[in-house]
Amino acid sequence: MLLIAIGTLFWWPVLTETPHAVGTGAKLAYLAAGFVGSTFLGLALTFSPTPFYDFYEQAPRLWGLSPAKDQNFGGILMNSEQALIFLAAISYFLVRLLREEEERERVLKHVQSKPGFELETEARGEPYVNDMGRRG
Repeated sequence: MLLIAIGTLFWWPVLTETPHAVGTGAKLAYLAAGFVGSTFLGLALTFSPTPFYDFYEQAPRLWGLSPAKDQNFGGILMNSEQALIFLAAISYFLVRLLREEEERERVLKHVQSKPGFELETEARGEPYVNDMGRRG
């Protein structure tokens, strides 16, 4: 039950818009950080020459693997599963971010094509648009 609660807390900001909407870029950064952080545990299990838990050394062997090899195999499965889930979620939000950027560009071009729209230039020579599309 605790693992389900922790998983729900982790994925809540990614999958819902309540209590606050989180931007797509922030969701991508959050997922990338979670992916990197969770990878270390799987790698530790995969490359550890000895089991982490004494209890596990005494547990019955169901498939004939030594405790260390069984733990290594568990680490490989853990990293494989989480890589699929994280990369699918990161890919989804990356595509979503690209679509949002295309939509922003389309709206900006539409606004710029309206009569009376002016593009101002700051002292540095970089273009910017004021609030009303007029000189300030």
